[in-house]
Formats: sequence, structure tokens, C-alpha cells
Amino acid sequence: MDALRQMRNLEARPGLQELAPGFFFMDTLDRGVKGYVGGWVVQGRRSYVLVETGAGAAVPRWLSALADAGIPLERIEWILLTHVHLDHAGGAAALLQHLPNARIGVHPDGIRHLLNPERLMAGAKQAWGDDFERLGPMLPAPAERVVPLADGELIEVGNFRRLRVLHTPGHTPHHAVFFEETTRGVFSGDALGAIFGGAEPFGEFVTIPGISPPIGDPQQYLASIRRIAELSPRRIYAAHFGLWEPALPYIHLAAGQISLLWEMCREVKKSGGTLGDAQERMATMIARTRLSTCGQAELEKNTTGVVLAVWNHVTSRELIFPPSLGRTAELPANGRRRGG
Repeated sequence: MDALRQMRNLEARPGLQELAPGFFFMDTLDRGVKGYVGGWVVQGRRSYVLVETGAGAAVPRWLSALADAGIPLERIEWILLTHVHLDHAGGAAALLQHLPNARIGVHPDGIRHLLNPERLMAGAKQAWGDDFERLGPMLPAPAERVVPLADGELIEVGNFRRLRVLHTPGHTPHHAVFFEETTRGVFSGDALGAIFGGAEPFGEFVTIPGISPPIGDPQQYLASIRRIAELSPRRIYAAHFGLWEPALPYIHLAAGQISLLWEMCREVKKSGGTLGDAQERMATMIARTRLSTCGQAELEKNTTGVVLAVWNHVTSRELIFPPSLGRTAELPANGRRRGG
């Protein structure tokens, strides 16, 4: 089954769905939007790891899905977070209360947001406006159960699967991805942008660059894409949205999109244009290529923020993007081993 058809079938089914042997995915119905963001469960021999929880409102959905799948809560050993934005991590502390043997693993610079999410919640309220209440609460996590994950660190899932931590700044400074060695799949968070292929939420295949204001950094973002590409992954285990393979065409697409967006913003700036002009040009480009109007407001909200993030950097510095991707490289060999 091709990836596009698989994503369309996924949207019709509730709860956890096994998209590959031992890899389960659930739509967290972020703000009630189908097909926008989800989380993963990775199965070991006798233990499990969750990757991304979604927002606080998704916690009851997680508990129901885990029970329906027959996954004992005490066998879940990790909640791994690619970064601490509410659509990926808002439910982590609340879900942790139900997982007696689990810890939260996150980039060291993301820990402060988990321990005291007030500032993060304030920023999310400003960003999401009327949709904010639908995200649900984000509780503070207990410090003794939050673990900083070093670059290159290895997490073992029941002596069966191994996930390598790679720090991938760009979407946020504290972003990380997790490279699963047996399938050569990458849990990408927002490091490769968003890939949507089904009827929901946009009615057609749509990709969105993974840059967000105010601290998204296009140069770091592209460098992180290059680092992921150098591992020659076979699969993308995406939060936005589902499983995509082969991975490299989507990785090159993510790099190409951000480079083109950078050049578009530079061109508007050089001609004396404004941020509004750049956002209008982006909207026109999208309108010309879309066949569907499904989810148009959601798409405009996302792409307006992407343009703002790139524009902020274009107007403050001159950067030259590397022209190509694709060189192979070894996984980082350093780092501690974690697992159960």
C-alpha cells in the first residue's frame, strides 16, 4: 500500500493503528482537527515507548486507546518529546501521572518549559487565539521524572529496538529527533515540516515547512535537514502526519521548500516590499497550486507563521543556503545508553 493511500485509510479509524510491525500511531485530534497531528507507540519485547503525546486534551484519548490495544500502562518506560510545543508535548505531564514507570525524555533546553509551562501557555494562547482552549491544560512535570537527552544518546526499548537522539534545532532551539536503528526510521517532530496526504485536514497532499516564529531559524532548520538526510533514513515517523516512505524524497522536498521560501522573502525585501507583501505572495502561490479549499483557514494560519519566521531572518541577516543534500554519514557513536 502506498503512503498516500495508507494515510487516507488511517483517518477513518479511531485509536491506535499499527502502521508497521511494532509501530502504532494515533490521531490526537488537535483542537478537534482530524489528521493534523498524532503520537506514536513503539513496542519492545516487554516494554513500550511513546513518542509525542499531543495536547492536554488528548490524554483521555490516549488512555482509552492504550486500554483498547491491551498495552499495560506500567510497561510504558518513556515519553519521548521532539520539542515542547503544546501540539506535541502539552499532555506529557498529565499522561505521566498514569504511567508509574515512565520518564519524560527531552532536549536539555526544553526541560524548563516542562517544569514551568506558564510562559509556553501564554505564547500558545496568543498564537492560537480562539482555538487555545481546545488544546486543554498543560500541567507542570515533576523534575525527578524528566530526563535531559544528550545528542547521540541511545534509548533501548525492551532490548529490542534502539532510538538514537539527534539534536536538530531550527523549528525551535530545543528540537530533537529520534532515529530508530532497526527500521532506519526517524521520528521527525517538526524537523522535516509537515506532510499531509489524506482527506483530512486539507483534502489533498500538502506539505508545510517546519519553521515557526518567533524563534524558528531557517539556517539551523536546513542544517538539521541535512543532518537527517546524511543518515539515509528509509522511513519518516511523522507527528504531522503518519508514516511516509521512502523517506528521502520527502526530506529533499522539505529542504527545497525552505530554500525557495527564503529566496522569495529575499526578493520581496530587495524590491522594497513588506512582510505583508511576502505573506500575500505566499497565499497566491498556494492558491494557484491547490485543487481543494478544504482546511483553507488552517493552512493559511500555518503558512502565515512560516513566512513570518523566515522574513524575520531575511531582514536581519544574509545567509547562503547549501545547494544540495544526500551525502551519507555514520550515526553519532558517542552518548549514553538508556533503556530497560
